[in-house]
Amino acid sequence: RPEWTPDGSKVLYQAPTSGGRRQGSGLWWRPIDLSEPGARVFERGPSYELGASYWEGVMTPDAKGLVIQRDGGGPDVVYRALSDTIEVPIAATPAREIQARPSPDGKWVAYQSAIGGGENQVIVRPLHGGAAQVVVSQGAGTEPVWSPDRQHLYYRDGQQFVEVTYAASPDFRVVSRRPIFADVYLFAALPHANYDVFPDGS
Repeated sequence: RPEWTPDGSKVLYQAPTSGGRRQGSGLWWRPIDLSEPGARVFERGPSYELGASYWEGVMTPDAKGLVIQRDGGGPDVVYRALSDTIEVPIAATPAREIQARPSPDGKWVAYQSAIGGGENQVIVRPLHGGAAQVVVSQGAGTEPVWSPDRQHLYYRDGQQFVEVTYAASPDFRVVSRRPIFADVYLFAALPHANYDVFPDGS
């Protein structure tokens, strides 16, 4: 589940702990020029309950912390600063909260969850608390990815890609939704977006 660091110098990825997957999983990174070996960023291991692992991480735009999918009794979405050991819950409910990504301005997090046991939906909520959650998708929604242009958020509804135009001040709101691509696409086998947006948003 590779992700770039904001400056493009490293790739962040998930790997099992030394005890194997049943003993937990951690987040690592490595310079893209391979000038250094992979280094562990965060790990959840045997000191936590069995299966409580870090399965996906995306760095916030300010490079100060990670938005993490934490499995074990969830999965849930949490924030953890690089300089801290504290996990701050972003979305922690009986539903499965996965595929979380922070917005380009670092204020919001988009993720996938089955609200009330129904279909998967794309939800946006504040990274650091405050405003209420917003259900972005209509029908069903998976694999949210923000555009760097700070105007659009993309997700998948079955075999359809949808472009959402949004406003984020003072609170997040959906302005419009527009289907853009329809085809037979492979779904992500693991809870990680199976596509990405170009750096210029095109």
